[in-house]
Amino acid sequence: MLKHGSIPQLKSLLFAAQSIHWSYQRKLALASQILMLLVGILLLVSIVISVGEKRLQSDWATQRYSELQTLGTLLSDKVAFQEFRTRTFSQSELLAHYLEKSDSTSQQKLLENWQNLTGNIPELLDIALIAPSGKLLLSTSNNFPFELVPQNILNGQRSLGGSDIYTSSIYFAPIDGVLEPYFYQVAWLENTDMNNRGFLITYSSVNRVLQSIRPDLGMKQAPLIMLDTLGTVYAGSGKPSLIKKAVDDDVGSSLSQNYPMLWREITLSKFGQFHGKDATYVYLKFDLTADDQVQRNYFLVSYLQDKDIEAKFAHWKNLLIFAAVCISLMGMVLILLSHLFRLERRAKLYNIELVESLFNGKQGNLIATDSGRVISANSMAATTLSISKEELSERSLQRIFHLEFDDYVKIMEQFNEHKYWTGEIDLRPYGGNALNIQIVPAPDSHRREHSECHYVLVTFYDISELSVVKEQNYSLMQLSNSAVAVALTDTKGALIQVNQQFTERLKLESSSDNNLKTMLGSDVEGLWLNIQQQLSLKGQWQGRVDDVDVHLSQAGETDSDRWICTLLPSADKGFQNSGRTKQIPHRSAILVSFADVNRYFTQLDATKRLHSSMMLIDITPTGVFSHMSDIDKLEKRQQDVEMHLLLELPKAYQLAQWQIGRLMIILPNTSADEAHQFAVSLVNKLNDIGLAEGICVGIAAYHKNQSLEQFLENSEVALKRAKQNGEHNICQAFTRYQMHDELDVEIN
Repeated sequence: MLKHGSIPQLKSLLFAAQSIHWSYQRKLALASQILMLLVGILLLVSIVISVGEKRLQSDWATQRYSELQTLGTLLSDKVAFQEFRTRTFSQSELLAHYLEKSDSTSQQKLLENWQNLTGNIPELLDIALIAPSGKLLLSTSNNFPFELVPQNILNGQRSLGGSDIYTSSIYFAPIDGVLEPYFYQVAWLENTDMNNRGFLITYSSVNRVLQSIRPDLGMKQAPLIMLDTLGTVYAGSGKPSLIKKAVDDDVGSSLSQNYPMLWREITLSKFGQFHGKDATYVYLKFDLTADDQVQRNYFLVSYLQDKDIEAKFAHWKNLLIFAAVCISLMGMVLILLSHLFRLERRAKLYNIELVESLFNGKQGNLIATDSGRVISANSMAATTLSISKEELSERSLQRIFHLEFDDYVKIMEQFNEHKYWTGEIDLRPYGGNALNIQIVPAPDSHRREHSECHYVLVTFYDISELSVVKEQNYSLMQLSNSAVAVALTDTKGALIQVNQQFTERLKLESSSDNNLKTMLGSDVEGLWLNIQQQLSLKGQWQGRVDDVDVHLSQAGETDSDRWICTLLPSADKGFQNSGRTKQIPHRSAILVSFADVNRYFTQLDATKRLHSSMMLIDITPTGVFSHMSDIDKLEKRQQDVEMHLLLELPKAYQLAQWQIGRLMIILPNTSADEAHQFAVSLVNKLNDIGLAEGICVGIAAYHKNQSLEQFLENSEVALKRAKQNGEHNICQAFTRYQMHDELDVEIN
């Protein structure tokens, strides 16, 4: 009755008016909106980049100022440590021994010791010994003018105790052709009677002291300038750079002359920042020594070039530009989509009017939800179905077309899978017409993914005359004028069509009864229920009435409502002999997944499912397939068993692949005892062809309200018992309560 058709191809628009149309005014509006968006994004990105660079510059300047504070503290501590070192040198035994003897040997040892110290201490440039009169006695080099020692110290006008150290200001001295800034420290040498025995002077390099401190601060590559209170540069980079420096920091130059604006800011405060044209300067004033009598004030200056800030911010700048481009593209797409939405809405309104005119055509049309509830119908549908439009809107598709629940579920499953269904439904038994029906998704319903329901369009037209012609042709094909008596009946035994031999054998011309049950006698009438069950399970039934062999079979695999009855004399063995030939299996589909098995099991009729059984078959012989390399052999053996089962299984039984080496058979409307007998017969037939070795069968009966998983677990328990039993390879489990379930069904 139902025929599944093919999927139609999509068609293009009927004419251009159904689509969208871009006018000149809309194009101009689109261009102006996009231009305003780009200008706004450009201004916003420029502001964000400028603010970001300023913020990064401020953060760097704050960090650099902290580094300068630490550097000034460490430099003062370094000078204090050098005072301690100078005091230690003045108290050495070699120096005391030389002052006592003043011979060449002690002098040589003292000079060697001093040269060793200057060689191992990078910032120590020279050590000198001066007599109380100011005359130079010993020195490791002659690079420094010793007359710079203040006269008030040489003349004793400034009191220096045994532990006092005098630290000078910073001076310049040419060393190896380079102007080297240095400072010296003077220690008082006296004997036990407090008489002056001379002065010990150590000379230290300012640049080397700074170089020893800066790596510890992480500012090795950062520019650094050291100035005195007059603006003289005592320490700078000292090396030419490929990048133009923000300020001239050559040693000996004057910042007050090179950059007077910066120098004015430095002299006005002890610390701060100065934003120049190409760089930002950070400065700090500190005291070189801890001497309360004499202050040695100097400035530490560092700067950040704007190009370095831009290079550091380049990564974020690129990210901002990329984000701006993405936002611009998204904005343009959004603007374009908004215009498209308006155009689509106008086109949709026009198409609604067009569809309304097409909907009220010469064929029946129904619009229903995916649950089957009709929400709209045209006049032709009401005329064809002989139901008013108001009544159609209150009914379901299943009720309108008089479909059984299982048939309706199959139709909707096919529609949900293919998004299309077509078939023929005969409503003539209900006073209607034969209809050709087509179900397709309603336009745009496939786009309503988040909607609570979807809509379908049901189109149908009357094919009653064509159906009559097809039935007559089908009946003529089924009933060929042969020597065998053949009749076409329905499931109740009513004769639909007979051939001449059937009429002559049962003498129908003189009989007014057209029912096969009464014609074949009371024996057949009493067995009619069993005959129906046999036909539903196996597709055929054979018996003997008097001297006639009666053979009933279904008219076709897709037509279970009509039977073909064949009458043969009992002496004719042709039918019995032909029964031994191999037939095409009733069921060629093997379920391969648990979802398919569950779907098949849940769609079974409730009565058939309640009286069903399950067989689990293990086809693995013990000890034969014990290695992974034997998996191909096991699969080949399983294929052979499956092919044989397809030949032997009745039509109502369903075969499924459960695991490699295990098969499942669901037996609807079959008790556990009947399943056991069928399993014994099946194993015997497999034994005849050499496939029964190692086969074990577990049988379980279905219980009321039991899920497929529980049903399967019971079958596995039965299979485990069958494998543990050495004598019998077929066992049952969970079958004793089946009679109670059947009794409950009968009472209900």
